Amino acid sequence: MARVYNKDTFTMSDGEISGNTSSYGGGVYSSGTFTKSGGTIYGSNADPTSKNIVNDGDTYGHAVYTDPASKKRNTTAGTDIPLSSKTSGSTGGWE
Repeated sequence: MARVYNKDTFTMSDGEISGNTSSYGGGVYSSGTFTKSGGTIYGSNADPTSKNIVNDGDTYGHAVYTDPASKKRNTTAGTDIPLSSKTSGSTGGWE
């Protein structure tokens, strides 16, 4: 388990982020550049031991939240789902 908060650049190419609870971005909260090309960040739809949880409902992304862009992903971002803070909408992997 690990929760990542960064102001610079974070690139995830493999691994797993699971089982965390936070106020912003249950698995990852980024106020910098964030990219995920591989690995899994569990979200609200994962089993109870794996999912990342945000205390404030679905507003701040159970899996990932980026700020100041206010992009979020609540459901699990598996190995086949790339994420990029530089791209908006479903193209960037956001919900």
